[in-house]
Amino acid sequence: MSDTIRIRLHHRAAAALIAILAAASAHAGKAPDYGLNWVTIGAPGNRGALASELPTRPQLAGLGAVDYRYRMTRTEVTHTQYFNFVQAYAPYVSSGHTNSVRFHGGSAHLVGFQNGVPQYQFNADHPHLASQMSWQYAARFVNWLHNDKVSEQWAFESGVYDTSFFGQGPNSIATRSSDAKYWIPSIDEWAKAAHYDPNRYGEGQEGYWLYPYQSEVPLQGGPPGSGAMTNAGNDWGAPSSMPVGSYPHADSPWGLLDVSGGAREWLEDGEPFGNNLLRLVAGSALGQPSHNTDRLDRYGEGFEHLSVHGLRIASAIPSPGAAALCAVSLLFAARRRRG
Repeated sequence: MSDTIRIRLHHRAAAALIAILAAASAHAGKAPDYGLNWVTIGAPGNRGALASELPTRPQLAGLGAVDYRYRMTRTEVTHTQYFNFVQAYAPYVSSGHTNSVRFHGGSAHLVGFQNGVPQYQFNADHPHLASQMSWQYAARFVNWLHNDKVSEQWAFESGVYDTSFFGQGPNSIATRSSDAKYWIPSIDEWAKAAHYDPNRYGEGQEGYWLYPYQSEVPLQGGPPGSGAMTNAGNDWGAPSSMPVGSYPHADSPWGLLDVSGGAREWLEDGEPFGNNLLRLVAGSALGQPSHNTDRLDRYGEGFEHLSVHGLRIASAIPSPGAAALCAVSLLFAARRRRG
């Protein structure tokens, strides 16, 4: 991770944070579940990670501090959930991407064209596998949700991320709009949801776990039901596909599943790299090494238009009932703490 990204991550403008806070409140009642399984991340105003909790990168001290409540999907977006977007965006996808995993995410395959519009068949063999797509199509997906799934081109190209910035050079990074109802999580939002525990060092003593699932040691990979906690790791003969949520006992303090394994996940934060743009990615993927990638102090990068990774969506908390949901989430987190 470059110094540029470190500076951007930990010297955020107060005005931008206030705008996001205000937007989350103003638009909280307008964020339907859309059939996704959400968990609430509470404890607003939590402290960031200490340098001692980031042994290989103490310069990231402050990581994970978030001053507002928000939601995240319990698992990564699956083929089933992503395929609806693929069908809706098919009339507008560029000709070079009609049969690209960057667009369809492995959820489908191209079967032909009708009146010039590509037609797709759903990948029914793996409906609950974590779908993967480029960052730019992940951005269009959350734009579509934000715009109430309107099947017109404008609904995919604006609302949360302004796609007119895409391909306009290394200094044209599209950032979240202040009124976003759904978005790609920031590194702070992701780190808090995956690693922060309000009772890390005892009742009411907050802190961060180095590895997911409240662990300070690398996770054991293996098949579900074997006592393993992840399908990551390349030393146990991992299959080529596995449904999300296959390790229901392995959850973050807030109830997130598949923080380790499934697919590496896109984050919102990015920076220029030559003539391209990089975005951060977090976590590990099915069958891939997890010892380093699962750590609180380790993140990867990918080209936003080329690389293919998974997506866990963040969202404003719907109201009414937001306060009750957060209270339940906090109680759940406290009870789930494991030694």
